[in-house]
Amino acid sequence: ARQKLRQERKAVESAIQAGKPAAEVQQIAKNEGPVLANIAGMRAAAFAKFYAVLTPAQQQKLASLHQEWRQRHAAPQRG
Repeated sequence: ARQKLRQERKAVESAIQAGKPAAEVQQIAKNEGPVLANIAGMRAAAFAKFYAVLTPAQQQKLASLHQEWRQRHAAPQRG
């Protein structure tokens, strides 16, 4: 799937460099959608298998780490 995604992205890059119209570039870029969905599905399935073997304490720790990561990487608040 990653190889297919690289090919799709290269096609988009080539179309841009060739000066193709925006509508054509967008149409080519749409081909990435199914590939990205496939990768996301594989990633989710792998994580589900990993999560299933964790103890409840490990699952809680992982949730805590995810929350900390989200807070550190959240967009800065504008005020």
